Amino acid sequence: MGVFGKAILATPSVIGGLSLRAFSAFHAQALLELDSPYIRGGYVSVGDTVAALLVCQSRKADGLSKVIRWQCSLLSRLGWLLYFWRNDHAEISAMLASHIISSIDVPRTWEEVGGGGGCSKTGAAWPFYLVSVVAQEIAGIAYDDIWDMPISELICHKSIIGERAGSLKISENDLEFIERKRGAA
Repeated sequence: MGVFGKAILATPSVIGGLSLRAFSAFHAQALLELDSPYIRGGYVSVGDTVAALLVCQSRKADGLSKVIRWQCSLLSRLGWLLYFWRNDHAEISAMLASHIISSIDVPRTWEEVGGGGGCSKTGAAWPFYLVSVVAQEIAGIAYDDIWDMPISELICHKSIIGERAGSLKISENDLEFIERKRGAA
């Protein structure tokens, strides 16, 4: 299945019995704000994993309420201690990292093949930049819904906007055709 198909057919993950939402720009921005090692890299503690799981179960409308509730509630913290008594942190952490990484699939473009760049020149965090560009171009989608859109779908919309503006050319089908030809030769 190609990037565009995966983007629209993204299915949320179930990790250790917890249902997560498809990874969205809201999730990425919230994890950036929490300085999460799931986005920034580095050592991942049990607390980092709990915060990331709570964020990935949330919508933009929830904000960080689930994370705040966990931090402020002794009963909630005890519940998570019990959860990790029954589930291996290393396994849950690896599955969560895989959920995040596999959610960020970008269409290949001729600009990338040619060595060009395609990043924000504004200095805005990349999730905010993606949401802003798509919100400006697609007026029919509510702003909060864009934040909750699976990030791979959001990236596909941004790629189409870039192609329409003439800043890049999506090469998914072209490159797959070339790869099949090379394989047959």
